Amino acid sequence: MAVETGPSYTEDWDGRGKDSLDCYPDDMGDRPEGGWIHWVFSTKGQSTDALLILGGTGSGNYAKGEPLNAEVWHFYTPYFDLDGLTATIELYGGTPGPGGGLVISDYCPGFEELTVSKTVVTSFEREHFWDIEKKVETENGITEEIDEGEFPKIWLIGPGDEGDETATWMIDVTYEGYEDSGWNVSGTITIENTGTLPAVITGIEDVLAGSTIDVDCCVEFPYTLAVGATLICTYDEDGYFEGFNEVTVTTEREEYYASEPIVWGDPTTEINKTVNIKDISDLFGEVSLGSVTAPNNATFTYDKDFAWIDYDDQCGADLRFDNTASIVETGQEAKATLLVNIRCEELTVTKTAVTTFIREHFWDIDKKVETDNGYELDDIAKIWLFYDGSGDETATWTVDVTYEGYEDSGFNVSGDITVENTGTADAMITAIYDRLSGVLITDNVVWVDEYDDPVTFPYLLEVGKSIFGSYDEDVDCKVEGFNRVKVVTERADYCAKAAIVWGDPDEETNKTVTIKDISDLFGEVELGTVTAPNGGQFTYDKDFARADYDECGAFQYDNTASIVETEKYAEASLKVNVQCLPFYESAWAKGDPSVSFCSDFPNSSNWGWTNLIDEGEHTFDLWAAAAQCDTSKGTLVGLVRVTYEDGSVEVVFEMKPGYILEKTDVYIGYDKYPKLPNGRDTVAPGHYVRGSDPGPYEGPVYVIAHAVVGMPADMDWGPPMAE
Repeated sequence: MAVETGPSYTEDWDGRGKDSLDCYPDDMGDRPEGGWIHWVFSTKGQSTDALLILGGTGSGNYAKGEPLNAEVWHFYTPYFDLDGLTATIELYGGTPGPGGGLVISDYCPGFEELTVSKTVVTSFEREHFWDIEKKVETENGITEEIDEGEFPKIWLIGPGDEGDETATWMIDVTYEGYEDSGWNVSGTITIENTGTLPAVITGIEDVLAGSTIDVDCCVEFPYTLAVGATLICTYDEDGYFEGFNEVTVTTEREEYYASEPIVWGDPTTEINKTVNIKDISDLFGEVSLGSVTAPNNATFTYDKDFAWIDYDDQCGADLRFDNTASIVETGQEAKATLLVNIRCEELTVTKTAVTTFIREHFWDIDKKVETDNGYELDDIAKIWLFYDGSGDETATWTVDVTYEGYEDSGFNVSGDITVENTGTADAMITAIYDRLSGVLITDNVVWVDEYDDPVTFPYLLEVGKSIFGSYDEDVDCKVEGFNRVKVVTERADYCAKAAIVWGDPDEETNKTVTIKDISDLFGEVELGTVTAPNGGQFTYDKDFARADYDECGAFQYDNTASIVETEKYAEASLKVNVQCLPFYESAWAKGDPSVSFCSDFPNSSNWGWTNLIDEGEHTFDLWAAAAQCDTSKGTLVGLVRVTYEDGSVEVVFEMKPGYILEKTDVYIGYDKYPKLPNGRDTVAPGHYVRGSDPGPYEGPVYVIAHAVVGMPADMDWGPPMAE
């Protein structure tokens, strides 16, 4: 390593130690694994540090190495070609001791080492062989010979259990050994360079059970395998071999070996080791019975109970049931056949149950009339039509029809019964019983034959013939359950039933009703229909206006809505008061303070007020018909709002509801009254505008406000007014 000051001593290598060589030390120490040179310098004397510098075929600066306690400096560098290699040692701190010098202690250019391993994989195929047999046996062991041979047979006689028995099928599957083939040996050869030098492989020989075989390495030889690299080769040979597979890998320096035994284990592929047994029959269809695995045998059995009751619809039939069992994988088959003969009495009984009933629906009806303003008198909606049209409004009539359920009645169950001999023998019918929801109604059933002749019991029903019964029963309610019939013969009982199902009613009263409306205003109108179970609402309206009435006074309009089918009805009335036309009066505004015309104009016809105001907002009462200046005999018909600001005076008339503003006159001036052309004071409205000062105004001014107003004949007419 470098130090802060320069070396105190240097020496060049003179080539000593080139004849040293040691490639397999017990302890590598600081030696590089890929090859090394171990340098020594003795003695180091008093020097405290040293540095080795290589040149020529070498390169690099190298610090001292272990051990550090001897009088020798040690250096470990990578291996370089000694021919052309130069080296210089630099010592620091002190001077070297006497004797010694720079020399190579040992060196190693590296070593070759290959690790060879291999695998041996054996494979072969094994085919297994089987046999299959099948038979069917019956409890009674009866057989019958037909054209194809002799087969087991079952005789079923009924009604009853005569001849009922069980058949058993047996399938035997036998293992018959195996045969091996398709022998093969394959594997891999793995070559890994675990040394420190590249290895030049010149060839590979692989011997399988004493015979040399081809190896595929995907490279050409000679082939250089780099340090740490791996080469994998494969082989694949058909045939049966015993012994070992041995491989030899040859390099330019050495031979390497690997060997593995040839071991034949279980077969790689087994054909039909496990087979599945399938059974196809007329009785059971296709059934998987199970499987068998070599080297075992197996027996599969199954049975079926044959009873006459199961074949009561095949009377007189001679049945044949073929059956084939097979090994699915090999296609081998074994067959068995069973014969079954059916002889029986058979009646087919059918019946119907038809329900009927009547349903009556119930309804309610309600009616009301409402107005926009909602006024009422004696709980009757009322409209006030003012002469000025301010009371015009709309009335709306609402008819609500409500469904209130239904009631059923007239319950009845009726139907037919048919008994047909569909068997192979005549049947003696001893009795027939019919029950409706558990109640015996046999005596009410009427029986006839195919020619409509009466039938009595006992009765012999021949093969292919039928008899017919009918019933018709009124019941108190919707009975539940079934209508059941039992036909009794000398051999068996035959039954049939029909469910008692109550569906929709056959007749419905008032399911859909028609709503009719009769009124003073609209006459007779059909509003529409409503169908159960839904209710309905009908609405209609009318606009009421004062302009539509030529006469004034009180009117009442009655109205009745009804359900046509049930004659239920609901009523609603509307009252309409029509105000009579007004008469017209003069009206003057009276402020506070004000000066009455009467004080300055004693004539009784000169009533009214002049009002002195300052700037600001003022409100005057507007009085009409105040004869002789007596406001207690007048009528307050509205307000006059006066705004005085910025030299301008604005006068606005506001009428109370029911009053009409026909004409207005306003005086504004500094004089108490307007002047006539001759200079005299006047209160005549026709002189107000002409006598008014147009402004702008300053200080107090007088205001006289006059109006011609329309007034109703009845001052208290109309609904109560809001304050």
